[in-house]
Amino acid sequence: MSEALLAHVKSPEDRLQTFYRIAELNEEKLADGGAALDAYTRALKESPTDEKSHEEAERIAGAIAAYDALANAYADILGATQDPAVVRLVGGKLARTFEEQLGDQQKAEETYRYVLGVDPMDVTTLENLDRIYVQWGAHEQLAGILVQRTKATEDSIELVDFYARLGQVYEESLGKVDEAIAAYRRIFDELDKQHEGAIAALARLYTIKGSPTDLLVVFERELENAVGDVAEAEIQAKIANLVADALGDVPRAIELWKRVLDLRGEDPEALLALSNLYERKEMWPELTEILERLSDASTDDNERANQRPAGPACSPRSSRATTSPSTSGSGSSTSTTSTWARSARSPTSGAARTTRPSS
Repeated sequence: MSEALLAHVKSPEDRLQTFYRIAELNEEKLADGGAALDAYTRALKESPTDEKSHEEAERIAGAIAAYDALANAYADILGATQDPAVVRLVGGKLARTFEEQLGDQQKAEETYRYVLGVDPMDVTTLENLDRIYVQWGAHEQLAGILVQRTKATEDSIELVDFYARLGQVYEESLGKVDEAIAAYRRIFDELDKQHEGAIAALARLYTIKGSPTDLLVVFERELENAVGDVAEAEIQAKIANLVADALGDVPRAIELWKRVLDLRGEDPEALLALSNLYERKEMWPELTEILERLSDASTDDNERANQRPAGPACSPRSSRATTSPSTSGSGSSTSTTSTWARSARSPTSGAARTTRPSS
């Protein structure tokens, strides 16, 4: 009777109403949930976006434990269309059915991938693949999805989160330094110039890569964002070590250490650094003055004796074993290189690593 009735109904809306009637008769009068589900899935194959048919099919499938049949119907619909709206809707329902009702996350991932092939910018699909790849620890796939998510949004807050997570995956899980730098630079250069996580990450990465010029740019940004004398002095000291040891700019390093003294007072670290730099430049009067100040800043006699070299204060031609060679700054020793590298790995407090929020 139902098939005969359908044969004479032509308009899509009338056919939907007929499928509803058939389903209701089977469920309510004949107590045949399977037949009712079949009626609703047939309705969906003709009208894949019909909300009532979806709701009723899902309800009945749950009531009679027929999620396999529902999944098969969804798969049939997907196989018959390339309409992005239908693929997004039905593909999402099929993937959720696989994952939540049938416990098959592998097929859910494959379904989301299929949807993404039709609509690469579907936000919901990207979000679900992101979640699945995080659960699986599938770092290469996760990186690809995060790249795609950066293309699917214009929201600046979301972009900062995606690029920060992308940089973290590249750096920590995949060991791709250049890619990690590129991700963090999008935040550093464009999205959030005060983002502490990106600044700290770039300092680490440029140190690993051995790029002092780029590291200087990061330190200078850190200095722009510094609040208070303590933070400024710490960053000025890092910059001074870097420009002296890695970039060979002793005059600038001297000025930076003087600024540290302005901020910290008679600080032994700054005084000792200046004594080394003055000796490298053979600035003997300045060296003598600094050594006197360093001596006055010391409170322990033994420490004072160890810090004061015997030669340069009396003889300009003597050299100190604890300092770099007396040159114009054209080279740096292994020990001085490690000084700026260590300082780069210890950014100003508050530069926390970016962690991935739960999806």
